[in-house]
Amino acid sequence: MKKLKKLAFSNKTKYLTCALTGILLASVLVIAVHFAADPSVVCPEATGSLTKTQYFIEETTGAFDFVTTTATIGTDLTAVRITDLGDLNVIDKINYLPDEFVIPSLDPIEYDYQIVDLHEKTAFSKKGSLVLFILSPDAFAENFSEQSAALDKYKVGDYWRFSIMLPKVFTAANIYLDSDLIASHGEIENYEFIKYNTSDDRVTVNHVSDTERSVIELSFYTRRQALTNHVVTIHYQSDSETLSGLQDLPLIGTEKAINAVKNQYPTTFIVALVIGITALSVLIVLSFLKKTAEFISESLTLFGIFLLSLANYFLSNVTSLPVFLSALRFAALFVIIGGATDMLIKKAAPPLRIAVGALNAVGFVTTFIIPYVNLSAAAALNHLSTGIKYCALAALLILLFLPLFKKRALPDCLQAACAGVVSVAAITSSFVQPTSTVLFYPPIWLFFILTALCFAEVIRIIAITERENAYITANLNSEVERQVTDMRALIEERDNLLRFASHDLKKPLSFGRSYLNTAIERESDCEQVKLLNLVKQNTDKVLDNLTEIAAYAKFNYIAEPSRPTDLSAVCNKLYSYCADDCKAAGIMLKNTVDKKILAFAKPQGLENALTNIILNAIEHAECTEITISIKTDKNKVLLTVKDNGKGIPDGLDVFRPYISENKPDVGGLGLYICKNIIESMNGELTYSCNGGTAFTVALLKA
Repeated sequence: MKKLKKLAFSNKTKYLTCALTGILLASVLVIAVHFAADPSVVCPEATGSLTKTQYFIEETTGAFDFVTTTATIGTDLTAVRITDLGDLNVIDKINYLPDEFVIPSLDPIEYDYQIVDLHEKTAFSKKGSLVLFILSPDAFAENFSEQSAALDKYKVGDYWRFSIMLPKVFTAANIYLDSDLIASHGEIENYEFIKYNTSDDRVTVNHVSDTERSVIELSFYTRRQALTNHVVTIHYQSDSETLSGLQDLPLIGTEKAINAVKNQYPTTFIVALVIGITALSVLIVLSFLKKTAEFISESLTLFGIFLLSLANYFLSNVTSLPVFLSALRFAALFVIIGGATDMLIKKAAPPLRIAVGALNAVGFVTTFIIPYVNLSAAAALNHLSTGIKYCALAALLILLFLPLFKKRALPDCLQAACAGVVSVAAITSSFVQPTSTVLFYPPIWLFFILTALCFAEVIRIIAITERENAYITANLNSEVERQVTDMRALIEERDNLLRFASHDLKKPLSFGRSYLNTAIERESDCEQVKLLNLVKQNTDKVLDNLTEIAAYAKFNYIAEPSRPTDLSAVCNKLYSYCADDCKAAGIMLKNTVDKKILAFAKPQGLENALTNIILNAIEHAECTEITISIKTDKNKVLLTVKDNGKGIPDGLDVFRPYISENKPDVGGLGLYICKNIIESMNGELTYSCNGGTAFTVALLKA
């Protein structure tokens, strides 16, 4: 008892260690990645003001006049200056104008912009304008020469060159650099390009969703006397109230750095997608091969990771389903949590598994439909989804540590580690926002680790199963060998008994038959002679049965092994054995088998069974012709012995022992023994009556 308690304590300690290790290592990874040296830094907001001067002629006086508009950076609008840029920078503030499209130009400063902090969750209108001001160095600054010299590393010819990467704009957008249209993604409803670009007279009538990251090349003239600014104007329209405008941060920096980040997204997620689908496919194939539902929990977890990777991969490229893929990306976490939770309760009562599955299913559906509803409904569903997620997470953690306080089998250590990693990933996804450089987003790495753990758990289960199967197989082989030995001993003992019985019984019966013959010869009373002949007839029948039993025991058909047998050779032997007997009885024997056909059979047993059938037909069928034939049917070979005799009466089972055509319980054992012989080689003996009798032996094709 003490040993059992010590073992249980040891198992619980090991389980707790694995659970805490999963949680702690995942937490350390999150902290390490979050505080790692992200190459992108936030570009500070520029200072100063922007001025726009509009010249015109006064209609009444004809005098030349002008109007100056001034916008203060940080108050009226936000802007960044290239002197504050490094190789890679994040722009975290943008100018926003809801429900209106700005006229693209070099200095559209007269609009009443809202300054939006992109770190915060902003509910953009379903359509509007987003404007980025990227400014040259201040030409009037006293340290202009120093600023210009600091920008020399970005200088190509007479220009400072930078690139800006715009994230996906939901769900259709037209993008302008200064006053030139440089990109269109999807189509905005009832959009007349001529209003914003005099060189384009297209009109898009219907809304068409399409998203893609855009990279824009920016060139700034380096001469102080001709410095220019750049303005990026985005006109957007969305078919979702909850997903509109920008969902990520713009990046600005060198062409090399921007392209590296742009390529990072699809590369990362294609690797995750390939790993996920490979692991999931292996699990599905193994489940079918093993015919087991043991891997459902791991498969469900990997399926959630696959959905997440799939959505992110297509969102990192051009897609016409941005809302659907975003909804799938948000909801996939519930599939992962559900799979990890189910790992811990594989052997629990079905109601508990159903309850946990239903909770995560409701969370999945609730989260998935958020992008498709209006803002007020989305806000309510978002609160509900968050509540369900924390309930599901709480259930996961409770079920993770509950076995430590119960007297029942503990989940596996790898399952505990998986649950710990999932719990950290779920918490992290709630508080850590995605970054522009995807490799610095901690949940990505956690899901890679989770995939490896799930796959390792499956390999562990398979290894244990294979060891158990090997042990069972080894013991089974030993048991089979023992039972085969016992069966052979029993068969040999039975055959000896049959031989002794038939031999010992035949002696007194043979003497009795001789005495009966003598008594019949000496008896003059007709009634007594009839009675003695009846006794002699029954004695002869018993002697015939004993002869058949002796033959059956002699050849030991049950012990004879089945092997591929050439049936044409068997039929040729039958013909040579029985041809003379048939000829003597005035019967024509035909053998129509003229080609080699292989079947699994016991050659000696098959020959004796078929010989018995032919001799039985000669004696009882009253026929003039017997035909031996063969045909194949799928995986079987059908060997038939057919006569043209009187047939067998309906309702008579000739395979029962001691069955006779005329009276029951006076027949012999011949056909009964034949059927047993054929069945001992995994065959089947049947008969049919149609213009005679046909006995058919069905054997497996070799």
